[in-house]
Amino acid sequence: AFPVDYPGCTEIGRVYVLEDAFGDITNFNGLNSIEKIEGTLFVLSNAALTDFSGLENLTSIRDSLVVIANGALTSFNGLDNLTEVNVSGTGETIIDGNAVLTDLSSLGNLTTSVGNLVIASNPALETLAGLESVVSLGNGASVGILSIRDNASLTSLGPLINMDQTTIGFMEIRDNINLSICDIEPICAHLENGGPAAIENNAPGCNTPQEVEVACQTVAVDDVGLDGLIQLFPNPTTGLVQIGAPADSAWKVSVRDAMGRMIFQPHEWVDGAIDLSALPAGVYFVEFNDGGQTIGRRIVRQ
Repeated sequence: AFPVDYPGCTEIGRVYVLEDAFGDITNFNGLNSIEKIEGTLFVLSNAALTDFSGLENLTSIRDSLVVIANGALTSFNGLDNLTEVNVSGTGETIIDGNAVLTDLSSLGNLTTSVGNLVIASNPALETLAGLESVVSLGNGASVGILSIRDNASLTSLGPLINMDQTTIGFMEIRDNINLSICDIEPICAHLENGGPAAIENNAPGCNTPQEVEVACQTVAVDDVGLDGLIQLFPNPTTGLVQIGAPADSAWKVSVRDAMGRMIFQPHEWVDGAIDLSALPAGVYFVEFNDGGQTIGRRIVRQ
């Protein structure tokens, strides 16, 4: 056993855990003393591995973190103390094809550049929560790739809000059928600056670069300290939307579709509601103007 053969070992060259179809590997117990991996942590096709328990002392991976096609993996529990990947500047972070993975929160202390970031084909993954501390891609001297594709349950890119857009070289967001919220600051800035991007086959609101840019414009209106003034509910809606707004304001309301086209012209509302039941399912943007300020709100019509 590793701890018997190498007592007190805290650093290891690389860790490859590959192709265990028989379910013999269920955790990383035995590597409990490891603090640094001076290479890549590569975890591929392990049928019974559910998390990373046993690696609680791991703080650093010099090269890549690659986690692919582990059919029972549900979380990254055990990597809670991991703070750096891609120390060498040649690594990347790939999380791909893990059928029941639902939780990335144990990666919450990962603060260095992660190289290229690929999150793909994880059908049960609903959120990227845990990646809020990831602030950059690439290696400092060059930019990296952001690839979010074929995650059927994912709805929002919100947790990537702190990423430095100047480190994104190419952005691929495709085939995430429930992903409608892509209009976060680094994505918006990358598109605004003409950065290369492939955005397609997601949910309305994130189907094309143009849809995302329209959503980004609405976000820009929102971000002027007026967030509490207007509330829409229910959201998503099947039609009738109740509006909560200051009673002393003479708001005019208009509605645009995800391409920015005006659906409802500006008009005064007096009954505290708008009816979207005649519109097809999709993402819309409701704008309010009282003559001095404009507030935008996103609404999903189911």
